Amino acid sequence: MNKLIIIISCFLLTAVFSLVLAWPKYQSFQGLRDDIKEKQADLESKEQYFSQIKEISRQLEEYQDELTKVSSALPKKPSLPSLFNFFQTSASESGLILKNINLGGVKTPKKQENSLKEISLGLELLGSYKSFKSFLETIEGSSRMIEIENLSLAPPTETQESNSFSLEIKTYSY
Repeated sequence: MNKLIIIISCFLLTAVFSLVLAWPKYQSFQGLRDDIKEKQADLESKEQYFSQIKEISRQLEEYQDELTKVSSALPKKPSLPSLFNFFQTSASESGLILKNINLGGVKTPKKQENSLKEISLGLELLGSYKSFKSFLETIEGSSRMIEIENLSLAPPTETQESNSFSLEIKTYSY
């Protein structure tokens, strides 16, 4: 009987020590399993997100021509020399003389960092009405977003043989 009690007590002591020593490890193991499940769910979510991004990118590639037109209409950096060159070339090709270009300023809205910048210009041109009409058609056909804010014309005077045209123009960029 004594042996039976010793065997049972040894068995109980072994079970208690096993539980005392193994239970924290089991709890740690359960915590790690939960972390793994959470990480797997996060990974699946990110994989789904990136697959959606790839799909959207593929769809945007289908509209590359349209996006290129938007980029040329609203350039990222306002290159004033190229803009001045465009007006000079357009005026010359239309048969006008570009007498003067005045930079009215570049307005950047303070609220939003990525909003449109507004560039104001003043142009003074000399030439015929037909040439001026051709110049306006060239500006209208340009891929760049250009708005004519004000237009004035003056007939020829004694000192000047051609019509005089003044334009206030706004163009935009990012």
